[in-house]
Order: sequence, then structure tokens, then C-alpha cells
Amino acid sequence: MQVTSYCTCTSYNLNLILGLLSASGRSCTISYDVLYFEINPESAVFIFDFGCVVFWGVDAQEQKSILDSISGYAEDLSYSNTIERLEYKFSEKSATHIDEESDVVVLGSNEIHLRLSLSYGFAQSAKLEVIENYIEKTINENKSIPLELIKTGKISLSRKELAKKIGNLFSAKNSASLNTNVLDTPDFFWKKPMYEQYYEMAVYFMELEQRISVLDTRLNVIQELYGILSTELQHSHSSRLEMIIIFLIFIEVLLVLMKDFFK
Repeated sequence: MQVTSYCTCTSYNLNLILGLLSASGRSCTISYDVLYFEINPESAVFIFDFGCVVFWGVDAQEQKSILDSISGYAEDLSYSNTIERLEYKFSEKSATHIDEESDVVVLGSNEIHLRLSLSYGFAQSAKLEVIENYIEKTINENKSIPLELIKTGKISLSRKELAKKIGNLFSAKNSASLNTNVLDTPDFFWKKPMYEQYYEMAVYFMELEQRISVLDTRLNVIQELYGILSTELQHSHSSRLEMIIIFLIFIEVLLVLMKDFFK
């Protein structure tokens, strides 16, 4: 059996999805930022408001059917689409754990809150991958700027192009900063602290803390690029003003000379 995690959009409207699924006969529950339901005792679906869906033991065709049915209640479906998969199995003789050597989740029971706790970590990992890809793409698109400064000592972009680059960098940093809020420990565990160990198990296995640390470093790179371009734009603006002032002074001197000449 597989547990499959999707990040398909910026966010889902869980209340509207609840109405849709309830009308189709699903018995759903909303808890904090997640809507979940069981298809059968061994299969479950968890829909997170931050744009992620985690399926336990659901075949590919039904996954697609569910994702298609809720797509009308998603914000910015073109945002990205990442998929992560893990094998899992039940074992009543063993405590719940993740076998890191074989990448298999071993469940001591099929209790819904246990799977929900693990799903939080898997959903956050899928969300983080989207942010990582976005930031990496942004850095790659702008990595020529420092090289150009090293080679020529200046940036060969027009003021309009500089302004666009600054806007893109600011948008990337702002978007990442807003989205990383979903990577905090969910409020669910304030109410159900006995399940937090399973969430932490998933966080450790998916290396979320290390990945967030790397992401912070990359965001600092974007901040530095933003600062370089902002300084360059200010310099370009100042240089333009200086040229205008010099030109006006030249015109004034020219008019004075012409006035004296025609006396």
C-alpha cells in the first residue's frame, strides 16, 4: 500500500469541499486546517487548507477523481504540482515507526488520528518542495547578475528591467516567507499532544528542519540580490538626474553666451 502526498495549489476552501463531499455521501470531519474522511477502514484522505492532499491506500484512479472533484475549490491551481510517495503497511505486533532503510511506514494501528499526525509531516514536506523549487528557479534566473558584476563592474539592465527583477525577487521572498508559516507545528497537537510524536517522526524522516535551514540560506541570497539591484536602480536614477542637471546647466550657459553674443 502507498501513502501519496500532493501539493496542487496555494490553498483549498475546506468548508465548500465539506459541502461537496457531504452531498456525495462522504462522512467528513474538519479539524483546524484539515478535512479528512475514510473510504474504508484501511483507506483515508486528508485535505489540508494550504493546498495539499494526502492519500492512504487509495488507488490512482480514485485519487485523480477526488483531486478533480475538489479542484473547483482550489486557489491558483497553476501554482505548482508535486507528488511524494511512500510504501506503508500495518503491523499489530510492532509500534508505529518509519523504517528508514526501506522507506516504509509501519503502522501499529489504522487509527485515523495516528495517520493524520503523520500526514501533517508528509503534507508539509510536499509544500516545502514547491517552495524549494520556486526559490531555486528564482536564484538560477538571477545568478548571472553577480557574475556580470565581477566581470564588468556593472549591471547591463535598463531601469525597467531592473525594476522587474526587483519585483520578481521581492515576490519570491515574500511568497516563501508567507508559505513557510504552514511548516510550523500544527495547532492540532495542542489538542491532541499524545499524537505529536508521530508528527515529529514524519518531520525527522522528511528532513524538514534541515531543508528549512537550507531554504533560509537561499532566501538570504535572494535578499542580497534584492539589495544589489535596489542599489543599482537608485544609482541609475541618480545618474540620470545628474545628466539632466548637467544638460540644463549647459543650456543655461549656452543661452547666456548667445545673449552676450547678440548684444
